[in-house]
Amino acid sequence: MNYTIRYYILFFLLPVFSCVFAQQMSVTTLPLNNYLPSSSVLRVHCDKEGFLWLGTKDGLCRYDAYRIQTFRSGLKTPNLLTNNEITCIAEDDKGFLYIGTKKGLNILNKQTYQIIPVEHNDLKDLEIRTMIVDSKGWLWIGTLTSVFRCSSDFSFCKKYDASLPVTSVNSIYEDLDKNIWVTLWQRGLHKYDSEKDSFVSLPKIGLWDNPFKVFQDDKRQHWVLTWESGIYLFYPEEKQEMMYNNVVVENENKWDESGCFSIVQDDKYGYIWIVSTQGLYALQKRPGDMVSNVDISHISSKLNNIFSEIVKDAFGNLWIAAFNEGVSMIDLNKPFVQNNSLPTIRKKTGFNANVKNIYEDEDGDLWINQNRWGVGILKPNSTDIQFHTDIPSLKGISNLKNISCIAPVSSLHEVWLGTEYDSEIYRVKKEKGKMQLLGILDLKKCMTENPGDPYLFYEDSKRNFWIITTAGILVKPVGKKDIQDTHIVLKDITGIGEGKDNTLWISTKKQGVYTAVIPPQLKFEKSSLKNLTSETNGLMSNNITAICVDDKGLIWLGSEEGSIFTYDSQKKKVTDLSNVFDMLEESIFNIVTDRLGHIWISTNKRIIEYEPKNGGIMDYSTMDDILVNSFMPNSYFISRSGRMLYGGNRGITAFTPYERLSEHPQNIKTMIADVKIDGMSALLEKNNNRFDLSNQNIVLNSGDKNIEIDFSSLNYAFPDKIKYTYKMEGVDDNWVYVKGDRQFAFYNQLPKGKRTFYLKATDVNGLWSEYISKISVYKQPAFYETWWAYTLYTVFIIICIYLFYRRMQKRMQLRHELKIAQIDREKSEELVQTKLRYFTNISHDLLTPLTIITCLVDDAELISGERIPQLNMIRSNVNKLKRLLQQILDFRKVESGNMKLSLSQGDIIPFVSDVCSVNFAPLMKKKKQTFVFSVEEETLIACFDADKVDKIVSNLLSNACKHTDAGGEIKLMMKSYQASGHCRLCIQVSDTGEGIASEELENIFARFYTAHKKDGSESNGIGLSLTKDLVELHHGSIKVESELGKGSIFTVDFPIDKESYKENEFAVEKVKEKKDEVILGGVDLDESEETEMGTHQTNEHHLLLVEDNEELLYLMKRILSRNYHVLIAKNGIEALEIVKENEIDIVISDVMMPEMDGLELCRNLKSDLETSHIPVILLTAKNTVEDRVECYNAGADGYIAKPFELKILEARINNFINHKRSKQEEFRSNTDAQIDALETSVVDKEFFDKVVSVIETNISEGDFDVVQLADALAVSKSSLYRKMKVATGLSPIEFIRNIRLKHGSQLLKNRSISVAEVAYECGFSNPKYFATCFKDEFGVTPKEYQKTLK
Repeated sequence: MNYTIRYYILFFLLPVFSCVFAQQMSVTTLPLNNYLPSSSVLRVHCDKEGFLWLGTKDGLCRYDAYRIQTFRSGLKTPNLLTNNEITCIAEDDKGFLYIGTKKGLNILNKQTYQIIPVEHNDLKDLEIRTMIVDSKGWLWIGTLTSVFRCSSDFSFCKKYDASLPVTSVNSIYEDLDKNIWVTLWQRGLHKYDSEKDSFVSLPKIGLWDNPFKVFQDDKRQHWVLTWESGIYLFYPEEKQEMMYNNVVVENENKWDESGCFSIVQDDKYGYIWIVSTQGLYALQKRPGDMVSNVDISHISSKLNNIFSEIVKDAFGNLWIAAFNEGVSMIDLNKPFVQNNSLPTIRKKTGFNANVKNIYEDEDGDLWINQNRWGVGILKPNSTDIQFHTDIPSLKGISNLKNISCIAPVSSLHEVWLGTEYDSEIYRVKKEKGKMQLLGILDLKKCMTENPGDPYLFYEDSKRNFWIITTAGILVKPVGKKDIQDTHIVLKDITGIGEGKDNTLWISTKKQGVYTAVIPPQLKFEKSSLKNLTSETNGLMSNNITAICVDDKGLIWLGSEEGSIFTYDSQKKKVTDLSNVFDMLEESIFNIVTDRLGHIWISTNKRIIEYEPKNGGIMDYSTMDDILVNSFMPNSYFISRSGRMLYGGNRGITAFTPYERLSEHPQNIKTMIADVKIDGMSALLEKNNNRFDLSNQNIVLNSGDKNIEIDFSSLNYAFPDKIKYTYKMEGVDDNWVYVKGDRQFAFYNQLPKGKRTFYLKATDVNGLWSEYISKISVYKQPAFYETWWAYTLYTVFIIICIYLFYRRMQKRMQLRHELKIAQIDREKSEELVQTKLRYFTNISHDLLTPLTIITCLVDDAELISGERIPQLNMIRSNVNKLKRLLQQILDFRKVESGNMKLSLSQGDIIPFVSDVCSVNFAPLMKKKKQTFVFSVEEETLIACFDADKVDKIVSNLLSNACKHTDAGGEIKLMMKSYQASGHCRLCIQVSDTGEGIASEELENIFARFYTAHKKDGSESNGIGLSLTKDLVELHHGSIKVESELGKGSIFTVDFPIDKESYKENEFAVEKVKEKKDEVILGGVDLDESEETEMGTHQTNEHHLLLVEDNEELLYLMKRILSRNYHVLIAKNGIEALEIVKENEIDIVISDVMMPEMDGLELCRNLKSDLETSHIPVILLTAKNTVEDRVECYNAGADGYIAKPFELKILEARINNFINHKRSKQEEFRSNTDAQIDALETSVVDKEFFDKVVSVIETNISEGDFDVVQLADALAVSKSSLYRKMKVATGLSPIEFIRNIRLKHGSQLLKNRSISVAEVAYECGFSNPKYFATCFKDEFGVTPKEYQKTLK
């Protein structure tokens, strides 16, 4: 009640706003028409949880301040209600809502929201007119004809037709004394007698005895509304003639007392609110029976006044149900806001009110600055504004149209007006209601420089008057009349404030904040100003548009970007409050503090009141009752009564500081309003078992997804001011703060089990409630998550573990057995590999003795001079042994994976034919075997590896010859065919031999397998295994068919087209073929004999033999010494030493040697300039293509495989010497021959090119000799001699002369030059000697040579 008294006092103290009504009684029509099934609301009911139920003409609706939930019979929910027109709503304490309709009664279970119709015979299909649940839990029902009293389950239901007349029941009411009152249509007022269980009729009331509603106020005074007879105060205990007292309403306007049908009393003022057929009225009962009318025209003017009911909710708000306009709410608790539209401005100026400045003087006159019109004064109790043009003393001053600021100077009792475009201030004083212009202050006279235009006034606590201009700050000290310069020169000043420690704080738009201690003379030194910026002091912005110092000395700052922050000058600390004022998104205009310590923040669209002590916020921009829609900077004033006046577009709005903003946070209980699964409300389900609204429990099915939990604090006055936060236990780690209009939590999927959903909200002041709502949420497990499922899982896992254990046990046992088998296999393989390594090594070792044998045979034949048959047999068996050893080496290479294909394209038929005729035809002829070579085509171009095919065919034919008796037949057949798009070749070798037993066929290709023969002989077990490996290497296959006594057939099949092979399987020319190689490879035995016969004498050539086997070394030395000077070495290192000390013409070296092998020796010789010219022939037991390539890559000039015949070696040596001699002679005697004619290596060619270049440079110098040449080449004279003599056959002197003569031959081609000139040009001092040398070198004289050029 103290609030009421305070507001009445304020009401009478605010005469300027007498044309406007107290807006604390505000009405809001909820924008629900688009969501209601019918915009005509008949009944309003607020249940015990706080939900608002609206009964419309077409269904029942529940409203939670954010969402509408509709219950009606329709296509999707047929027979949900017995009828959609709701006539009354009642609620009991057991959680049931009773819904009366035009046709029948329904019960809504608020726990499940399931609706069932009442099937009682006496009530079925009746129109329910009124209904209440009394204090004892009985349900009283009034119909068109009768009154019923029923139990909640309708097991008992009594009809009072004996004690009550048959007529329509208007209302049933229980007062505070628990009396039941029934009003009947034109049948009077009746009271229930509980002892007799009957009704007692009361005296007639009014002319028509037609009471409509009974009501008891908070003073226990009964009120009776009648139809067409007015309102009565009802005294039940009085005598008959004193029982009713007709209410006479004191009202200047006409009071229509007919048709009153709904009544309620508010909690704040105690007004009696009545709805009649004519609209809404508010009455106030005064002492005695006097009743006065309260003017609520500002409320009723906003409504259509066609109402059906008025009720009060738990928060004290009044709800009015209206026809065609939904529902409206009268809020009695809104902050005290007053508006003044200043309508006179429109009439006088033609402009809408647009107030730039406000000031209220001691008389209560309101000074306003109308934009583009100037200063005006609004007197109390008047709506007329007197502008400066209406005041005689100010009438002629045109500058008063452009005022920038208005403020009182308290020390002078004057009002100063600053002009907007001139540096002038007008001093005005009001005495006895009359205006007087005291003078004009020209600011230009106060400063030597431009003072700027005034736009802001500020008076400090000592009553010094500060003038802020566009150029700086001026001040009028207290006690002085003159204005003085403060020496503060700053532009873009936006505000000024006085600190608690006698400091001045200045905000600027671009330079942050300036502060300084106020000096006694009010003149500041430039150094005393301290600048605070975002860079140096951590301010949130340098664009400060508002500044305020509160009662505690805290500096409040607002920026152009919309941020709010404080600065503590003692702690030098900046505190950002932007998260508190997160609704601000525009520039801050002003910040001021009121008498309560509240901080007021104004922007273009908002006025915010903030309580720093508890953080309470009241955002007035969201209130519909604010008249001003665009506030102006610096257009505010704090009145003597503490009101905050803000001006702007459309007028002035006055705010009274909201004292409830300082209250402690209220305990706000937030409710879960609904649960939606995939967008469907659980409350609308036919059998809702998910959401218990009464107990706030949620039970979800295992498959529920997309879960939306709607919540509300059920605050209908300020729903948009309420903020929410929630947290789901086990899902959300932190509180989730809801922003905007989202009043729900959403979870795509929740894990099974029980958890708690925590929810809390703020009050209307933005303060978080300490109360946390806890909602139980249980999600049922899926069938695979139940206990019995986990039991099955456990049993299954145990079984799996057992089976796994058994399996692992068996695997361990098997692994153990496999390990033993693997060890045996590895040992066997190791034995095989050892055997192969042994065979390989011994093969290499055997080849050297075989070479010795071969050489001895050749030597013996050479000495005897004739061929000896026994020696021929020795040579034949040596060759057989050589092939066998080569087979072992090939097998080893296949095993190690080093055997690679080297394909080339050619005619394969003659190739295979040559293999047969050359290698096997003589043998078969000797054994009297018949050989048949069968082909379907004479020519077949194929891609094949000649070496591999040779060995495949040779092994098969060798095997056939071996196992076929004399007189038998061996046949080789070849044919090509197409398969899977590829061309393939089939080679079939058949014989009529002894055959192979069937039990041995599967092992015939196994390595080291030896088949048992009739004669007891055995094979080595390598040939067929190697053949199979070679065939598979050729991407082919081999198979055998055999029968004992009939022979065997071996069939080989492999592709021969290019597409069947990879690129890296084709032969690559790794070494450029040398002409020497061709020469060496083309010598046969007969040629070697002839060559030897021709060169029997010992010549001057020096050979170096390098061999680690002493027997072979000395044997070769003995034989070769007959024709050559032979030097020997046992390894590569010894050989290098010998080469350095001797002139060596040819080096013949073994490949496999200790310390340094032949390949390394060859590389050293060829890389050394002094030895690179020496030819190298390598001897080795390796005879594959890869081995030859490796030798030539090392730089070898020739290659001979062991075992070799000595004649072949001698022939190759002679070929080397003769070929080299012919090339040297060609180079020497041919005038056009160049260094290339010598066929030197790359290293030697570079060397000799350099030699020739040096000689040609010094060609004309006759004294150029070998010493100069050696110096130019940086080599010794002896090294130069050895290298040049061996490489060219010429000494250095001879080589220089040869180059001179060749140069001369080129000059002689020019006939204009004489021989003498040529001689001198080539370094010859005597032309005659030049001619002699020329003829000796080229066989003709210079003159004759010139003649040949014709």
